[in-house]
Amino acid sequence: MKYQLDKSWKEWIHHNIERGCDKEGIVKILLEHDFYPPLILNEMKYQPTSTEVLTIIQQKEATQLFIPAPFTQKQPISTNNDTPNKRETTTALDNVHLPLARKIETDKAHLYVINDFLTHQECDDVIARIKPQCRPSTITSQDEPDKTFRTSQTCDLSHHADYFVKDLNRRIADYLGYEEERSEGIQGQFYQIGNQFKTHSDFFEPNTAEYQQFASEMGQRTWTFMIYLNDVPKGGQTEFTELGITFTPKKGQALAWNSLKSNGDVNRQTLHWAKPILKGEKYVITKWFRTHGSLKNPFIPFLHQKIPAFTPTGFKKTTLPIALFKRISDFYQCNRRDAQNEENGAIGTFIHGKEKKHPSKMIELSTTLRADIFQTLHPMLEEWSGQTLAQSAVYGIREYQRGATLDLHVDRYQTHLISVIINVDQDTQCDWPLYIYDHSARLHKVNLKAGEIVFYESAKIAHGRPEALDGKNYANIFAHTMPIDWEQKAQQLTQQLQSGVLCQRTKFSEYPPT
Repeated sequence: MKYQLDKSWKEWIHHNIERGCDKEGIVKILLEHDFYPPLILNEMKYQPTSTEVLTIIQQKEATQLFIPAPFTQKQPISTNNDTPNKRETTTALDNVHLPLARKIETDKAHLYVINDFLTHQECDDVIARIKPQCRPSTITSQDEPDKTFRTSQTCDLSHHADYFVKDLNRRIADYLGYEEERSEGIQGQFYQIGNQFKTHSDFFEPNTAEYQQFASEMGQRTWTFMIYLNDVPKGGQTEFTELGITFTPKKGQALAWNSLKSNGDVNRQTLHWAKPILKGEKYVITKWFRTHGSLKNPFIPFLHQKIPAFTPTGFKKTTLPIALFKRISDFYQCNRRDAQNEENGAIGTFIHGKEKKHPSKMIELSTTLRADIFQTLHPMLEEWSGQTLAQSAVYGIREYQRGATLDLHVDRYQTHLISVIINVDQDTQCDWPLYIYDHSARLHKVNLKAGEIVFYESAKIAHGRPEALDGKNYANIFAHTMPIDWEQKAQQLTQQLQSGVLCQRTKFSEYPPT
């Protein structure tokens, strides 16, 4: 058993706590690497609550035949090769799952196309920010003799970032599944007639002064995420010269590719040419990701990124059948006096209160009404998701109280895949919006009236109510289903989570700020 956490392990722990990873999961990974349990809990300042983790801790402590020296004394430095800084980082960086993206069929590079990542209005809004802030484009190699190698103009959007640009920066990072700290700011490019960027790479050439200057601290460039902001009448294509693949600019479309191979070597098959504009003009934005960025620990993908996208957007607002809503409403009015303060893992973890009163109450449903809800919603959810579904849970009526908030989060990946929120009743001074992301990491605020419902991919996309409830109460029912063949996939995800290949993210920040 190991009795000391070296610097790399400590950085790994605190970074994953800061990014909202499940603390129970972090403890399990450290226990699997045979660290002494009190050492883990002291470093994390955390006491696990799950029976599974507590049992593992008890078993490990029961095997101890001696008390180790106090942690304040110097312990032998671990020489194991399984610390995070020894792991292969580039393989993880290549391990992406991009919702609704089309992978280009080639074994020479990882290259994806994402249609309509930005709306036309969003594209116009970005162009309006690029135009007044352009400067002549430059290249990182100071020895390039060809003065016409790059003739476009550049805008450092992130240097003048407002809420819109900050949220766009966040969206791209969230879509790829990486921390913003592992990336560069967004850069805009503007091409006029005759402008081009001749065949070049996005990576920094290894073993050169260029690499030493730009990559020695943040690491090599990995993924490029480029978005076309307008259609170009003629010219302006992006040609991957080594792959023989050419893309014509399409407004709102994004391209994403990894400039590294899985072994960490640069991939020269990703050389590309921004061809000359022959008619009109061209606007694009580009964001580059690094192996480390400002972070020093290796990248670990988020588990929810590995869950497939079942629908085009991830959620849908609709209406509950009138007959079922009447039965639910009547039940609520007859039984609301029996509501009990909700006492479970959600309180204090996701549900909070800004008043002295308890933030939420629960009214248990009858067996008959619970079955009625599932039987009515089941075919509706199957039609929406295109999946054959099995029931996971139909909860009671949760009645949020004045001042309540619900953190943005994703639901349990084992069972809560295709879900529904039923708005039962509300007594509020103003709307209490549901914050929910779509598959392009775009934030929506959805308001519901009594009888309206939201279908959503609850383990995949973050959702919550971070604004405090301004009103007396707000009543919802949550129902959850999963594809009938999901159990095996969930087990695979659990194994990857336990082995440290994936990290579970349970909380998210709302964008833009409320």
